[in-house]
Amino acid sequence: MFKFVVMLICLTLVGCRTAGADVREEFSLPYSEAGTAQVTLDMTAGELKVRPVEGGEGVSGVITTNVGTWAPTTTTQPDGTILIRQGSARTDVIPNAENQWQVNLSVGTPLDLNVSAVAANSILELGGLTLPQLTVVSVTGNTTVNYADPLIDTERSVIEVNSTSGDISMSGLLNSFATTIQSVSTIGNQTLEFGGAALNHDMRANVESSAGSVMLRIAAGVPANVKFLTRGGIIAERSPEFVAGPNDTYTTEGFSDTDQPRLYIEVETVAGDLRIVSVPSL
Repeated sequence: MFKFVVMLICLTLVGCRTAGADVREEFSLPYSEAGTAQVTLDMTAGELKVRPVEGGEGVSGVITTNVGTWAPTTTTQPDGTILIRQGSARTDVIPNAENQWQVNLSVGTPLDLNVSAVAANSILELGGLTLPQLTVVSVTGNTTVNYADPLIDTERSVIEVNSTSGDISMSGLLNSFATTIQSVSTIGNQTLEFGGAALNHDMRANVESSAGSVMLRIAAGVPANVKFLTRGGIIAERSPEFVAGPNDTYTTEGFSDTDQPRLYIEVETVAGDLRIVSVPSL
């Protein structure tokens, strides 16, 4: 009787369904031949993995799901944008539901990557691509971005990652050759690691958080200036390489005198704490 009542409530309120057998779908879409390719990945729930691959001339991969209505569409829009979009994901409770995307991006073609991951976790391996623009928007999903290798034929790039409550982790950021980095999470924790290639121009990063903590890992030898604006947060950890200065700034020795490109980071929180850590060159 108890199980019957639970199932009745579930079906009445949110429409419980059960997951079926895994369905595996392979896809392959060529990049647009005109200018910078545009790639949009729109995922509501599950796990998204992106990686660069040699060979090929576009976006390919494998999608595995056991919920029929989650099966995505893979299309090329009239403007040339490659769009992979998850099917309908309602508020149903689906025990044992799975939805995994493995997306491969062919190297050698300039592309802008746009990711929308509402409740999906994203793991983006982007080293070796030609990637002038990265934009990620999520709600509860965690976002991991890694530039293990320098971008190719990309003198400058822009990175924007915005999450409501998911954690954000970015590493190898010097390999991105970014001019500007924007990282925002309302209550999620954020870790930004500035390692990789030598700076070839000034890099500016803005990190915003309400209650989440922020960790900055900065490779030794990088001329860096960190400004911390907060109402209730504190400096929870600071390597001695970062010397406290006026106006809530922390700089490496010789920052003001160097003629080399510099790293500028501004962190703004309401209650989130900040950690600034010097790490060996990465």
